[in-house]
Amino acid sequence: MRIGLFTTLFPSKPPFEFDDSYQWGGVAEVVYELALELNERGHDVFVFSASNGPKAVQRHQNVTVYRFEKHVEMRSAYLSADVLHGPLSVDLDVVHLHRGLPSAALAGTLYSLRHGTPTVFTVHGNMDPGPLFSAKGVLLRGFNLVSPWLLSRADRVTTVTSGFRESSRYLSAYDGDVRVIPNGVSKDGEAVPVRDAKEGVGSDADATHVLFVGNLMERKQPDLLLGMAEELRDEYSDLRVVIIGDGPMRSSLKRTIEERGLSDIVRLLGFVDEATKLRWYRAADVVCLPSTDESFGLTPLEAAARRTVPVVSDLPCFREYVEDGENGIITAPTEEGVVEAVRTLLDDPERRRTMAERAEENASDYDWEVLADEYVDVYRSVV
Repeated sequence: MRIGLFTTLFPSKPPFEFDDSYQWGGVAEVVYELALELNERGHDVFVFSASNGPKAVQRHQNVTVYRFEKHVEMRSAYLSADVLHGPLSVDLDVVHLHRGLPSAALAGTLYSLRHGTPTVFTVHGNMDPGPLFSAKGVLLRGFNLVSPWLLSRADRVTTVTSGFRESSRYLSAYDGDVRVIPNGVSKDGEAVPVRDAKEGVGSDADATHVLFVGNLMERKQPDLLLGMAEELRDEYSDLRVVIIGDGPMRSSLKRTIEERGLSDIVRLLGFVDEATKLRWYRAADVVCLPSTDESFGLTPLEAAARRTVPVVSDLPCFREYVEDGENGIITAPTEEGVVEAVRTLLDDPERRRTMAERAEENASDYDWEVLADEYVDVYRSVV
């Protein structure tokens, strides 16, 4: 099949290295892994996304990636008007929309309308429009108005967890059946010893690391890790907190770290390349994502695949792959909840090791080789 993957962003990493300053998130990671798996099955894959500068076209075996020229940058997301018409000259058998931000869904729908191509629409989460009078707020509120129409145009709709399917405001506008295909993780070879991993990222091999990875935005609550660090620093002299990611809260987090005198135990690394991120997953003793809203939340699963215990908030999506007290800890998305969960793990290293092993074993169920086959089944059902 000739499969078109429409996504706002697409990773800049092998074999599609593009620009060291290019940033992306979880949806882009999903599209990347899916594209490579479809390539392995002999399909012709065409990815339509946005550049962070001029247009670029990249090819690897059966995969062609179009990065259309950036016209607008919005909170580390690159938007291109050219993605609305640029793909129209490419012949596709099926269109697969990945809706994080609106541009991908709009572009794929316009392609389908023009060519009559069957469409699969994957909804990766709700969208927070943000402040009413901001550019983002106006754009996303306008998109929400046309969401029911976009969904109605799709031949099949999928999402990433059953909990999100049942609770999503966005999916409530869709009358048909919604299939759940979870996100997956890829393994990156044999795990190195934790001490070696810590030394590899330039950290103290004897320190205990709590890690956050994600967009620095309000709903992910990275600031709770600063409160946790302040609360626990006297109890655990070897405690270190590492925050990876960029976003609208970065400046306020940096200011809080300085004001509370946390610079000696908290590192704010910003956006890092994929290899560095994976090394930190292995080096960490605990990964923490205390979000108030997620549809899947890829970070805890990525960490689990590197044998690191996740601490997550009590959301339906996390309960689908984290069993409280067995392969992670589920807690209230509050500073008190994060403090107690982390304290529980730091006080009992043996239990932490056991939970980490179970987390790694559970993550093996989310293999991209299996999940890609599920998407191929969906494609064949509409072609």
